[in-house]
Amino acid sequence: MATNSAQFGYGMLIAQGIANTITALGSFGISKHSNAAAQAQANIARINAQMMERQYQATLRASEKAIVSKTMAAGHVKSAQRAALAANGIAVGEGSAAEMQASTDIVKEMDVNQIKSNALSEAWGYRWKGVGYEAQALQAEAQKVNKWDKFGTTLLGGAS
Repeated sequence: MATNSAQFGYGMLIAQGIANTITALGSFGISKHSNAAAQAQANIARINAQMMERQYQATLRASEKAIVSKTMAAGHVKSAQRAALAANGIAVGEGSAAEMQASTDIVKEMDVNQIKSNALSEAWGYRWKGVGYEAQALQAEAQKVNKWDKFGTTLLGGAS
């Protein structure tokens, strides 16, 4: 009877060993798929970060175009002012005529500075979003585990 009990005990140990090995192999596969999912998340976050960088650059380029347009419009206004003053026989570069043209330049500079400020604000918003996406990519990659370590840990944990 003691022999049957010992054989039963050895049989149970073998069964536990087999079950433990199957569990370890399963953890290996799960780790492999979890790592692939984490890498996919990291890749998507990096693509989003690249898109934010493109938005950053596009915003700055758009502001340059807006500045050119504003400068050209101010130039047209100033030319029209000079023509009107000259047509009325007023000295263009003196007195209130000169002050009027100087105020046109000041308004143009204020508008240009506002365009630059708005563009930088918007562009930096995109840049910060890009940094956030890079952080997401790093977090996703940090979730990855070494599948062999997981396999070994599971196998050893079951063996104990």
